[in-house]
Amino acid sequence: MEDPDFQPPPPDDDQIDDYDKILEWCRILADEGVPPYRTAVNYLGSGIWEFKLGRKRISFFDTPGDGTYSEKVRIDDRSLADTDDDYRWFPNLDERVRLGYVFPKLGEKAGQRNIDRCRQVREEDVNHDKR
Repeated sequence: MEDPDFQPPPPDDDQIDDYDKILEWCRILADEGVPPYRTAVNYLGSGIWEFKLGRKRISFFDTPGDGTYSEKVRIDDRSLADTDDDYRWFPNLDERVRLGYVFPKLGEKAGQRNIDRCRQVREEDVNHDKR
């Protein structure tokens, strides 16, 4: 029986373009400290964010690189924001931002299983830094 959720991968040229876009988004986040545009990221909870491009989701989180992390959450209270610009909701991240788990968006939300996997990848990553 065929998997009802199966979707064929996009053509190779589309995947290459998406790869270049994600690299550019990472550069913008690194250089400017904010996403390339407001809807390019979502907050998944527990200090984990996602880049979103079409159905592709790439989780990311920040760390000082010493085997620790502190959860940076979406800022919903304007009085707690560092700025009053369009990105006041996006927190100041630590110096290192790490890409985590990659998954396709199959429904309305990321799904608890994907979020749990994002947390697991973060734990593995920061534990590696401790060594």
